[in-house]
Amino acid sequence: MSRKGQIHTSMLIYFFLLQVLFKLIQAEASVTFKIPLHATVQFLKKNPDKIPELTKCWNALEKILSLNITILDAPKDFRFVMNNCKEYKLMTRDALHVSVMKSNGITHIATGDEDFKGVPGIKVWTPIR
Repeated sequence: MSRKGQIHTSMLIYFFLLQVLFKLIQAEASVTFKIPLHATVQFLKKNPDKIPELTKCWNALEKILSLNITILDAPKDFRFVMNNCKEYKLMTRDALHVSVMKSNGITHIATGDEDFKGVPGIKVWTPIR
């Protein structure tokens, strides 16, 4: 049971998976029904019988779910994220990544984002371009 003002990490995971599925549905509907990406939601709301015709989006999400990925908890105190924003001059999402890394003892990150190079104690692995 959560206390007032708390958000369970599991809710965030479900929100993330919902967003992934939503984008997969949009992409497949756009290609399958030959409609612009921005028109897919309205099209599917007017034609809900078309939703079961989509198959690739469901299969893609099943593959993601089968990976047995460990989802790390975000820091309990959001001030940690705010402090990382200010201290390392990071945007919010990057500060959250740093906060999760520090909370879980992770010292390496693979990213094309140069901003992480300004964070002491984190080794940035940049893809070859």
